[in-house]
Amino acid sequence: MIGAVTLEGNTIVVQLTTGTIQEVVVVDTKKGMIVSRVKLKPERQARGEGCEPT
Repeated sequence: MIGAVTLEGNTIVVQLTTGTIQEVVVVDTKKGMIVSRVKLKPERQARGEGCEPT
């Protein structure tokens, strides 16, 4: 699923989500090449947030 798209000059940045995996892909539109692909780590829940007391 495509989340956000940003275009600036010859560069497009796309945020992708596949299941629980999120990544950001940077593409040079002039050359038609992927410049960078970064997989993002999921955020850790802060202690006490969304957790049942034990």
